[in-house]
Amino acid sequence: MYTAPVKMPSKNSRVYVCGMQSSGSSIFSFFLAQIPDSLAVIDLWVRQPCPPLMLDMPVSIKTCISVMECYLQDVSVFKPTLSILFMRDPVDIYVSLKKKSYFNDGGDADDKFQIYETMFRERETLFDLSICYEDFTKNPLEVAKRLRQHDVPIQNSALSFKRGLEEVIDFARSRSTWCHDNYQTRWTHGNIHTDNLPELHTIRTLNPDPEVIAKMRELCPRLMDAYHGAVSAPF
Repeated sequence: MYTAPVKMPSKNSRVYVCGMQSSGSSIFSFFLAQIPDSLAVIDLWVRQPCPPLMLDMPVSIKTCISVMECYLQDVSVFKPTLSILFMRDPVDIYVSLKKKSYFNDGGDADDKFQIYETMFRERETLFDLSICYEDFTKNPLEVAKRLRQHDVPIQNSALSFKRGLEEVIDFARSRSTWCHDNYQTRWTHGNIHTDNLPELHTIRTLNPDPEVIAKMRELCPRLMDAYHGAVSAPF
């Protein structure tokens, strides 16, 4: 069957992604890094200042939620053409993050979840687009289509992840002095497991502890209503 080629936007995109640690946002950032001849900072370490990266090419950068002031400063400096809130079920985030050594990096974990809640409540004002980890892992091509509608030149072939981590990192370090000088001190590739990346699947917490659910309902009530309320779809 003939498939018409996907028309790519012509201008350079500047994509800023903000998500909680353990939200899957690094994998999404790596997906964005599949844009040919683009520079991608896959994971800017939490609370590190965002570089301007004013380059004549598509650029993407992902950072993690810490405090609102960091987000506002990042956007002011980076000047994105598209800002994205990357979301995931807060219960799944908490269960995953609790196992990590960086649970309280960039601020107390409870405070970060409250900022996540604030960003969710104010997402239509703060961000141009919201993308759920659950939607991305279930239907990445539909997410790619949404990105193209916002002038991000990502092809459906990005799902093959042919542009490897080392290639993405080497390209960034060769095109930007900041990326070269600050690799592994201010940014890196995040916690990405490259095995079977083209076969994305949603990782969920089976039978979560009721105490975790109660804690998340206290810290993120609107998010929990969206993900665990009576409605059939979260958003």
